[in-house]
Amino acid sequence: MSFESKRCVAEAFASLASSAPVDKITVGMVAELTGKHRKTFYYHFTDKREVVVWLFRYDLSCGLMERFDEAELVFEEDAGAGTYPALPFYVRNLQQGGRMYNAPFFDEVSRSLERRRTYYRNVLSHHSPGSLEDYLYRLYQPEIKRDIGLLIECRLEGEDLIDQADELKLLTGGAGVDFLAEMFTGAFIQRIVKRLIDEPAQRSLDEVRPFENIVHDSLALLINRALELRSLRP
Repeated sequence: MSFESKRCVAEAFASLASSAPVDKITVGMVAELTGKHRKTFYYHFTDKREVVVWLFRYDLSCGLMERFDEAELVFEEDAGAGTYPALPFYVRNLQQGGRMYNAPFFDEVSRSLERRRTYYRNVLSHHSPGSLEDYLYRLYQPEIKRDIGLLIECRLEGEDLIDQADELKLLTGGAGVDFLAEMFTGAFIQRIVKRLIDEPAQRSLDEVRPFENIVHDSLALLINRALELRSLRP
């Protein structure tokens, strides 16, 4: 069956989930709306949760591929079951001087969700094991953790190789990096969820622009501070 058939099933589900709670939607309802047999749904998806994840990945990937250079796009390395290695889900923009500028990526995530605002509001208001919000944590926490590692490596460039190894081990050897990754991933996801569930705030670009890269700039500041404190020790 074609990709268009898969997208047709997902679009039908999104249409239903825009006006009814997710847990009230049945496979039969989706099949009826598409005019196809129930088997068509199960050919493409194992359950409704997989539809939600795939549609998010599809929506986001369309925006990312249109907006960013291919070299900036991040794809899943694992091509196993439940992954979508053909659909980019993240952007990594490491600039000269070691600054990581990912504000445009976070903006594109918000834009992709806003395009189906009512649908994603309903989906993200549905809290259960395996929800889209849980999936977002699992998807992005490893990438934020990789970003932290890259920021640390950039900060250590130019130092003696032995000193680099010692500092890298100090900063990444414990639970600190995991803590930072979890905290900043949570902040990012809660921000987009709140933005969808709440009514849009009236904000000007001038008000937002000084804070748009807050996640990665804050991580860089914390890393710099940790190294400065380390250098002051006897």
